[in-house]
Amino acid sequence: LIYQLINEKKYRFKLLNEKLELLNPLSIMDKGYAINKINNDIITDVSKVKKGDILTTTLKNGSIISEVIEVKENGK
Repeated sequence: LIYQLINEKKYRFKLLNEKLELLNPLSIMDKGYAINKINNDIITDVSKVKKGDILTTTLKNGSIISEVIEVKENGK
């Protein structure tokens, strides 16, 4: 009985750990995604970016600092 309880707890722990790993931003970055920021604020809309802004792009294994040379909105 105690072994069954321990095995159930291990299985539940494994499932919860897998769910947590799916939500981990670094796991998402394994797929090639990145986080872009201006002044430490995450960019969520192209309208917040203008020519000359300095971006910090965070990838899984480091970051890139770059300057915006052009901004294009969808359909424009």
